[in-house]
Formats: sequence, C-alpha cells, structure tokens
Amino acid sequence: MVWEVSARLMKPIEKNHQKVKKWNPPPAQTLKVNIYCAFIMEKKSGGWGFIVRDTNEAAVLASAARLDSVHDAFCAEAQACLATITAMST
Repeated sequence: MVWEVSARLMKPIEKNHQKVKKWNPPPAQTLKVNIYCAFIMEKKSGGWGFIVRDTNEAAVLASAARLDSVHDAFCAEAQACLATITAMST
C-alpha cells in the first residue's frame, strides 16, 4: 500500500491499474518540484527526497536523505520542504 502524506492528511492511495495519472509538466520557463517523505512510526525515523524538473521533464536538481530521528509524518514532510528550499536557494 502507498501512503499519501500532506500537512494535515494521511490516507492510503488505492492502486487502480486502469487509471494511470501521468506527470504534468509545468508551464514554460518554470520548474516543478516533487517532494517525498517517509515516516516509520515504530522507529521514529524516515527519509525525504525531492526532484526538480523542467518543462521537458528533465531533472534539474534532486536529493534525498535519511531522517534518524523524527517525531511524526508532518515533521518528516517539513524536513523535506526545508531541504528542498535550502537546495534551491544555493
């Protein structure tokens, strides 16, 4: 089962093999950022990752890391967002 995590929502995503949602590119002259995070409640650990793509779907920037100590899924997502913003501003 795949989980969708957002700041206020955590719900399972049902895999429907008949409907496949394709990645939609951003408008011209813009970048699209996809941020991912994981949280393992039993271990209070997780990880994050992000990828930045242009209108041609080419990866411009990407990174990922483990989180050895994280309180909950919201904190994992916050760490992912912070790492993304930091990487994009340098």
